[in-house]
Amino acid sequence: MLLYSEGERIVICPAIPASWKTLSFTLRAESGVLVTVAMKDGRLDRVRLEALRDTRVVLECPREDPLEIRLQKGDVYERVCPDTVN
Repeated sequence: MLLYSEGERIVICPAIPASWKTLSFTLRAESGVLVTVAMKDGRLDRVRLEALRDTRVVLECPREDPLEIRLQKGDVYERVCPDTVN
């Protein structure tokens, strides 16, 4: 599973095979956010959120505490997740 989205909660790469070391995708989350993820060498390289409407999300990257983010339509939030997925 590349992305889990329920309500305001967005979980990045909650269940991917250990053999998937490099990937990228863009998916729409339930909260009205386009989520773009890039992973290289088994490590999250980038997570980008683009708000399609005013929203609040709770972003969960692997091995990190959840982060609450408020976005207005058109806002972009981008970060690097420092820990490995596997």
